[in-house]
Amino acid sequence: MFKKILLFSLIFILCGCKNEMANQIDEQSTQINNESVNDTLILSMAIPKTFNPLQNNDESVDKILRLAFEPLIKFDEARCPVNNLVEQITFDENYNATVKLREDIFWSDGTNLNADDVIFSIEQIKSFESLYKLDDVISYKKKLPHELDIKFKDSGYVSVYNLNFPVIPKKNFENEISNPAQIITDGPYKFSSYSRMKDLTLEKNEKYFGIAPEFKNINVLIIPDKETNMSAFNQKIIDIIFTDSNEIRKFRNDSDKIFYKTNDLEFIFFNPTNNLFNIKPLHNMILNILPLDKIKTEIYGCMLANSIFKTEIEKVDLEQAKEIISEYVGSVNLKILVNAENSQRVKTAELIKKTLTDYGINSVVDKKNFDEYKIAIQNKNFDLLIGGFHPEKLFDYEILFNLLDYHLKNFSQLKFAIDEQEFDSEIKNLNTQMSQDAKIIILGQKKEILLTNKKIRFEESLHNLLCN
Repeated sequence: MFKKILLFSLIFILCGCKNEMANQIDEQSTQINNESVNDTLILSMAIPKTFNPLQNNDESVDKILRLAFEPLIKFDEARCPVNNLVEQITFDENYNATVKLREDIFWSDGTNLNADDVIFSIEQIKSFESLYKLDDVISYKKKLPHELDIKFKDSGYVSVYNLNFPVIPKKNFENEISNPAQIITDGPYKFSSYSRMKDLTLEKNEKYFGIAPEFKNINVLIIPDKETNMSAFNQKIIDIIFTDSNEIRKFRNDSDKIFYKTNDLEFIFFNPTNNLFNIKPLHNMILNILPLDKIKTEIYGCMLANSIFKTEIEKVDLEQAKEIISEYVGSVNLKILVNAENSQRVKTAELIKKTLTDYGINSVVDKKNFDEYKIAIQNKNFDLLIGGFHPEKLFDYEILFNLLDYHLKNFSQLKFAIDEQEFDSEIKNLNTQMSQDAKIIILGQKKEILLTNKKIRFEESLHNLLCN
């Protein structure tokens, strides 16, 4: 979802000192193990450039800062928004949102979180290159100490998905702070100490409004590169690491696994400009012979979760498949476009090619590097496309449809919904249209994996924070 940024010179220097870094990590591990292991969780992150989560650009640092700063809204396991710091969000017909904050949220110094903090946080996102995006916010103003109005550009309830940003204390961050121990927090943890290039220590925040976390302390080791981070986990120096199905074989097989749903879509797209796909009996037959279950289970290894978008395929009698296909297809040779760097998509393309061959349809798998792949998509130089999409901001899937030059009128209706009920209704209408047209098949939303040591009882509250 987001770009990881590290200065090239720092990478060169630090990666050139991996042995020294590993020794340093071992020393820190020994020191921590001599303390109460049950009270301390050991994590890792890259070198932080800032402790302001709204100016930070590194995903590993973002996960740690979310242990200290709570987001305005969270997501449940289905990736639907739920209130967190807010008591209620209501929209009027002009896409004005009234945000009523909870009055029982306190910073770690005992002061109340208020509308000034939220407005300051919005201004930070709009003023800096942030991991969080609020491009659709036109204006905002404070109404009451715990209430504010936010005006969105041509969008209603769907905008709530982008309110998953951490709220930070204005009185701290309006001035530059070099020592994180001076920063107040509203999350389950607060900053205790920081040793540059070595580690960050967090301790339990007694003012936290949610379920008290299991661990009294969290020690975050500064590990600047991915390879050293993997090694630290396999040596049980750190307790938690994030990965995906492509890299899980690189880790110890005795780790506990926690799966969580991301916003990334995997899909198959039929080029609407190919007239063969506009012949309904033929298109329905091709849809039915696609080995979708095999793709999801054997290639993606059950690492795809159900998406909010669903294309229902009209069932047909496969015994007539070859007869119908031979009637329409003839000597056509379908081009299946895929980016060569993605092994799962390449395997998907190869499996589809084999299946089409079994039913008398000639096809070729066109594997291109990513830059050539993007050009081929823009030029519509494919018949079937095996692809994926990572939205820069949550629920911004309309960008995908625009990139494919595939326009569904019901998609634009989504942004006009002003409450959850209307939004759900528009999703159903969109799925109906997608099923009738059946040019895009959403395989699912990708899952990622959080690996943990067996000694850890990884309670739900910490999982939600790290995976939200």
